[in-house]
Amino acid sequence: MRSTLEFTIRIKKLLSIQMLHGYFADRVWRRLRIVPVGDTERILSNYGMSFKQVTSQAFSGLMVFYHPEKTLSLMQMGVAADCRLSFMILVDDQYYLNYSQLPFLDAGEVHHFSNLTTHTTKDKKKTWLHAGPVMGTPVQTVSVRPRTFDQVFSQDVRPQDIKLTTPRGEELRPAFLSADEAQRRHTLSLAHLPDGPYTLSGGGVSASLYSLEPTPRQCLGLVDIYLDPGVPAGQRLFDGKALTERDFSIEAETRSTYWRYYIIDKRDAQYADFEVSVKNKPSVSFSSPREIRLRSPMPSQEGTPALCITSTEPIPLGEQIQDAYELRMKKPSKGKSAVASIRLPVPAPENLKADKPEGKGEMTLFSDLYVYV
Repeated sequence: MRSTLEFTIRIKKLLSIQMLHGYFADRVWRRLRIVPVGDTERILSNYGMSFKQVTSQAFSGLMVFYHPEKTLSLMQMGVAADCRLSFMILVDDQYYLNYSQLPFLDAGEVHHFSNLTTHTTKDKKKTWLHAGPVMGTPVQTVSVRPRTFDQVFSQDVRPQDIKLTTPRGEELRPAFLSADEAQRRHTLSLAHLPDGPYTLSGGGVSASLYSLEPTPRQCLGLVDIYLDPGVPAGQRLFDGKALTERDFSIEAETRSTYWRYYIIDKRDAQYADFEVSVKNKPSVSFSSPREIRLRSPMPSQEGTPALCITSTEPIPLGEQIQDAYELRMKKPSKGKSAVASIRLPVPAPENLKADKPEGKGEMTLFSDLYVYV
């Protein structure tokens, strides 16, 4: 007789973080990776949890799973204050800032997301890990610093004047290693503290920083999901007795730019009365043609006569733009004008250019397109 032993391992989803972006037709942001940082892998293992990056037709992001009996019994024994899972979001697209309505940040500065700062719809069906319905409004960033770094203060300071504050309000002290009093530059160490977000204050400085080894250039941001019962009720995963499944989102909106068409008559066809229009969308309008000479890094185009037609308002970029942009023009022919029209191209992310409108005023973002007739 042969007996068979069957083992069934049940796991449940504890949380998900879905990545969304208005640039894509289905709003699913797939061009990214999410990796654990800090003590996250150890915490996951200690509590019988696991995480998985998920990319499918309808979902892109991460999910954290747990073992119902094991995880709950371990967490009921106590979860340390500020116990959290931390992840880094890496974007595999060099042009993502061109099509994302996000600020261009300084080197080392990244977006920060947390279940301590969220935005929820009135019906409580959707919760974002940022203070508004789209990231960047308001801007929530941190400056990533290694465990030892230099800090310049705007006034003379003593070590006891400087403090670090955690997001939960706990006050800590950095270690002072050395100082250049003349330059008010101090070398600080956070090696005795856990990696994570802090507010540095004192000496005329107030800065949001994140203690972590340097991040790759393609880092979009850092995510902190706190597990302890002190998290606000609507975002809490564990209340000391039971676990609650939570679904969060991080969402970016598409960037809007001024679309600028350069019309070049390379065949000397002598077209006139150029006009750009959008079918079934009268709210989108373009300027009258303006005669210019091209400024181009390509010697063959530099100084070429062209007409410049620019949208009067910024237009959202998109992966798949369904609207039909059309160029209409007239060509004199034996006493009467023949009307011709062509379908115009729409911008790609790499078409982005910062420029001054008509060479004056503040820098503005344009999407430049060249059309040959």
